[in-house]
Amino acid sequence: MGYLYRAVAILMLNTLIIFACFEFAGRGVFKIVSVISKPTEQLVGEGNPREKISYYSSQDWAERYWYEFRLSHTQRYYPYVG
Repeated sequence: MGYLYRAVAILMLNTLIIFACFEFAGRGVFKIVSVISKPTEQLVGEGNPREKISYYSSQDWAERYWYEFRLSHTQRYYPYVG
């Protein structure tokens, strides 16, 4: 009967080790993917190609409009806020 308990203990330990390895591998993969595929964010100082259209360049309100447009599309992530 003692060998049964030992076999179950070894099986559970191996299962725990396998799950821990999957956890570390998953975290590593997600970390690598997040570093490699950073989304290109438009900063407030950068322009949009539509800003260069001749219609907007002839309007006096266009500069302020595009500035506010960029501000309205800025996204920030705050964890556990709500």
